[in-house]
Parts: sequence; structure tokens; C-alpha cells
Amino acid sequence: KKITTKDIEFTTIRKKGAIGNLDKRRTLIEGLKRNAAKGNAKVGKIIDSDRRFRTWEDIDNPSSSATIYCLMDVSGSMTTDKKHMARAFYFWLCQFIKLKYDKTEIFFIAHDTEAQFLDEVSFFNITAGGGTACSFAFKLALEHIKTNNISSKSNVYVFEMSDGDNLPGDNVICQKIIEELLTLCQFIGYGEIIANGNYIPSATLQNTLAHIDHPHLLSAHIREKADIYKALQKFLLQPEVIT
Repeated sequence: KKITTKDIEFTTIRKKGAIGNLDKRRTLIEGLKRNAAKGNAKVGKIIDSDRRFRTWEDIDNPSSSATIYCLMDVSGSMTTDKKHMARAFYFWLCQFIKLKYDKTEIFFIAHDTEAQFLDEVSFFNITAGGGTACSFAFKLALEHIKTNNISSKSNVYVFEMSDGDNLPGDNVICQKIIEELLTLCQFIGYGEIIANGNYIPSATLQNTLAHIDHPHLLSAHIREKADIYKALQKFLLQPEVIT
């Protein structure tokens, strides 16, 4: 999506203007031309008639806009190592998005069996526990997008980091919410962190999401720190995703 911002552009050269807008190069050229016409082709003393000033006009610049929802599982099954990898992923994701877009808005959502918006500092330092119900985080993001009409103003991206150890009945709920989110989002990325823990592929959220056939939904396994970079590559190097 594009938003319009006001900017100025120096478009013309005039003989009168503010001294702060003096075009030194053009002024020197005018002095050189004047002296050359007298048979002395070199820069000498600059006089008032040599001076040239830049003038500007207001222009409308198209500017890209992105809204990012960073969802993170902070339940009891998310060990310290898993949370560290989730935070590392989001740190580098945010750096990339801020460089890519002129205007970015990032929302941080942490969840266990409940979900809440947090500021950036709290998000990167939160410790929690309890069970896991990922649907609450996806639902909170969906409601926020719809209530604030975000998708009409911005490219919307939703990312979730979890170990996939979700309540079995909640996986189906997640699937329905994500399918609706895909109608509003540019992309949804799900990272399943399986480091240092029991892993039952058939029981994880990723296994459920595999039933959604959509080009703008991708998932990745993160087993070690090196996989964070691989996940970022997989999510962000899609030509139709980051535009």
C-alpha cells in the first residue's frame, strides 16, 4: 500500500532568492561565463548578477506503509532457550521491516492461554507460564485489524513464534482464524521452535496449518540459532510478500 507524504523538491534556478539557497556551482559558472566573454576565461570576483538561487515546490511523495503483528508464545512449555530464539527472530525481523518501509507500525502480542498487547520493551523481557492457546493471539490481531481498518491503509504481516505445543482443540480454532486473516494480510509466517524438547509432529500447530493451501502462509522449523536466519530468508525473500 502507498501513503502520500509532503516533501519539497528544488526544481528551478532564479537570479533572486535567500542566501541559504545559493547554488554555488551555478554561481561560479555564471562568473566564469561573464569573464570568458571578456577574454579572461577564469573565475574571478563574484558579483550580484552571477548569483543563482535554487527554488522549490511542494510535491507529493508516495510512501510505503507496513503494519506488523509479532505474536509470541510465552507458555510454560516455552523454555528459556526457545524464548531466546523467538526474541532473536523478532529483533532481526523488526530491523528488516524498518529498513524496507518508509512507515512502519509494529504491534507486539504475547500469549499463553490468554493474549495481550505489550510495548516493545515488555515484549522482549516477558516471562510467563501456563498452558498454550495460540488462537487467542491470532484472534486479538484479527480484531485489531478489523476494528482499525488496518488492511485498507497498510501492508499487514502477522508472525507467530511458538513451540507448537498447543491445546489440541485450539488448533482447529487457529486454522479458522488464520484463514480469515489471510483475506486481510499480505503474509502470515509461523515459526515452530522445537529445540530441546519433545516433538510430536502430528500434534503440533504446524501440522494443522499444513492443511491450509495458501501462497501467503508459510511455516518453518527452528531447531537451533542458525535456523533463525533460515526462517527469515524463507519468510522475507518471497517476491510477492515484501513489496
